[in-house]
Amino acid sequence: MRKLKNISGKKFNRLTVIKIVKRNKSGNVMWLCKCDCGNTKVINGSYLRSGHTKSCGCLQKEIISKINNTHNMTGSGEYKSWTEMKQRCFNKKNCHYKWYGKRNITVCDRWKNSFINFYKDMGERPREKTLDRIDNNGDYKPNNCQWSTQTEQCRNRRDNRLFVFRGKEVCMTEIAEILNVNPKSLYSRIYRSDNLEKTIKDLERGWQ
Repeated sequence: MRKLKNISGKKFNRLTVIKIVKRNKSGNVMWLCKCDCGNTKVINGSYLRSGHTKSCGCLQKEIISKINNTHNMTGSGEYKSWTEMKQRCFNKKNCHYKWYGKRNITVCDRWKNSFINFYKDMGERPREKTLDRIDNNGDYKPNNCQWSTQTEQCRNRRDNRLFVFRGKEVCMTEIAEILNVNPKSLYSRIYRSDNLEKTIKDLERGWQ
């Protein structure tokens, strides 16, 4: 049996590990944890490390309560991301369908017909971030999705064009971010001149 790693005192999401309790029938180590809400609970160590269990149960209750009590959740950013995700995968008339549904990209059963499950797994959408798949060839499912900025999504796009800028391979959005210019304007200038180096120098000199 491999040496047990002591995680006493470590914090995983809302849970702080107090001490080891026992091993369960499968041989997994069970830990006594204290939640930020004050409750204690015995939790499987593998669930702590993977993020499968984030609280004593209070987090899930809060999420469900928020969904049930929030007025006009259908107008929220999270709901919009959920509906747009399904449109891309299942609506053949959607302008993005060819990049998703046509490529057999789909939505997992847990999310397909349940916004509540989607919200439980993804949580609130951070400001200026949208839904992004970690593996662009994978489906929409909990372990393959994250909230990402436009720049982060740019790096992850399958059809992304990369440029060498200041000795580093970057995408157009990253260059625009560094130079503090509009990405669309930069794209237009680069492809109009077909000379990245000249365009960058002009921008760095403050050319408008």
